[in-house]
Amino acid sequence: MKTFRLPPVLAAYIQTESARCGLDTTAFVTRVLDGYRTDYGLPSAGRAVLDEDRYALALERDQYLLHALYQRQLEVRDKGPGFDSPNAGIEPLMGEGGR
Repeated sequence: MKTFRLPPVLAAYIQTESARCGLDTTAFVTRVLDGYRTDYGLPSAGRAVLDEDRYALALERDQYLLHALYQRQLEVRDKGPGFDSPNAGIEPLMGEGGR
């Protein structure tokens, strides 16, 4: 067991987000940190490709995630939110927002 000191604004954010997700604070922090450690469950082949890219760009893991999110926002800005959804172009069924 480890104890960490956090700025009040970060501690409040963690408490708010953990409640929103229906998790206790420890479970939420564990989930976020383990996700960061394991590339959020990406298969090892995918992790290897991204690690190679990250090393080629000479970025730390957090910098690489910021880079990837920035690239995604460029696509969303150009193509619109949800442009690559598996359900894109499929009309909802009746009772699911249909007519």
